[in-house]
Amino acid sequence: MQIKILITHYCLTTAYIIILAICFYTFIYIV
Repeated sequence: MQIKILITHYCLTTAYIIILAICFYTFIYIV
C-alpha cells in the first residue's frame, strides 16, 4: 500500500514538472 502511494506521488510530481516545463518553454518561445 505504501509503495502504491509513493508511485502515485512520483507520477503526479513528474507530470507537474513536465507541465511546468512545457509552459515555461512555450512562454519563452512566444516572447
